[in-house]
Amino acid sequence: MTAEKLIPNYTAQDDATWQGDWELWDGVPVSMAPNPFGPHSAAVVKIIASLVSQLAECDAQVLTGLDWIVDQSNVFRPDVVVVCGPVPERHIESPPALIVEVLSEATRQRDTVYKPRLCREHGVEFVLVDPDTKSIDRARVQICDDCFVEFDASILG
Repeated sequence: MTAEKLIPNYTAQDDATWQGDWELWDGVPVSMAPNPFGPHSAAVVKIIASLVSQLAECDAQVLTGLDWIVDQSNVFRPDVVVVCGPVPERHIESPPALIVEVLSEATRQRDTVYKPRLCREHGVEFVLVDPDTKSIDRARVQICDDCFVEFDASILG
């Protein structure tokens, strides 16, 4: 028996029943622990404030803490997400317009490799923020048809 056959393959329905904070990547549960530290949280707040201000005239919602159910084998919770149209009742079930991930030591690998790949595969704009180097990897992104958002690393202070 190969090792692949021994690895369980979980689904979004399984993820919905688990206690604690989990993401699901290609059917494999991934713990979201530990919780982020101060610089990560401060960067998330600054990014949200900037996006809310810039998108005031757009049909877009800036959200945090919601799972994106990509498909039955992939569920993840972006640091910041922008959806076009109304706020979802529960989870995000169609590709959002934009995902922003803020790096931390505990999540660096998944935020720089797995999540950008998944976003590219589903046509989702992806922005990576590094609070340690005070850098943002994109300067301007078009979302929700005719809206643009700009990222200025100086907000990371």
